Amino acid sequence: MRPVFSKEQLKTIWKFAAGMTGISLATFFLMQIDKIVLSKILPLSQFGYYTLAFTIATSIGMIVGPISITFFPRFSGLVAAGKNEELKTLYHQACKLMATFIFPICLVLLFFIEDILRIWTKNTVTTGNTYLMAQILIIGSMFNALMVMPYNLLIANGCTKFTIYQNSIAAFILIPLLFWWTGLYGAIGATYVWLIVNAGYVIISQPLMHRKLLKNELAKWYWNDTLEPMIAPLVMVLLLKSGLRYFLPGLQPNLILIGCIFAVTFGASVLSMSDTRVFIKKTIQNLLVNGRER
Repeated sequence: MRPVFSKEQLKTIWKFAAGMTGISLATFFLMQIDKIVLSKILPLSQFGYYTLAFTIATSIGMIVGPISITFFPRFSGLVAAGKNEELKTLYHQACKLMATFIFPICLVLLFFIEDILRIWTKNTVTTGNTYLMAQILIIGSMFNALMVMPYNLLIANGCTKFTIYQNSIAAFILIPLLFWWTGLYGAIGATYVWLIVNAGYVIISQPLMHRKLLKNELAKWYWNDTLEPMIAPLVMVLLLKSGLRYFLPGLQPNLILIGCIFAVTFGASVLSMSDTRVFIKKTIQNLLVNGRER
């Protein structure tokens, strides 16, 4: 059948399409405005250290993206079918799964970023000027990653205005703070701006989003989906970090050791979440069944 341009379809989707375009522009602006501002304020060397730290911190998105893409179509299907209870269950499973993956990565980066930078750059000056900024930005990126599933739920419900307003307010706060704190504290001040903006998403935007779409589910998101999955990997990475300092004080970790620490931390994260283990098992079984049918 020959494709035909449909004005009726355009009338149906134009608001959503315009909203998504607005979100994309606002997100791009938020992700790039700090570099634009800081390139004019900071010395070139400090700007380079900030850019390196920001690149490391936002690399978490390589993990977040595939998980997000996996769940968004399922959210949309359940919203379209009006299956609200199934949607709630899947939403909490998705948030918990995201946290199970994100916390081990972020926490290992957070506590071992100085060693990673030393191995990567082989430059003590770069490492010394970058690792603290990277730690602050990693915490901000961790908050940002936790907001991906709530964002997917908003978009699945066609709620684009919420994110546009949220990002517009964030930009209104971010730009003056960038000039103010960078002028006072240099590049490290800019990293605190990124942290505050993303912490605001978790502390302020989440209650508003849940009140709009998932009433009485906020406490479950904060505890079951966020804080509980953080406990096991945090305890594990702290034990491993403390153990290395106490028993092997002269050892400088290499990539193999850091990789092993991540594997142990990730294992602790998965094993501590029983419903996440069940969900992963079912997902793998479904993939194997679908593969055999093909």
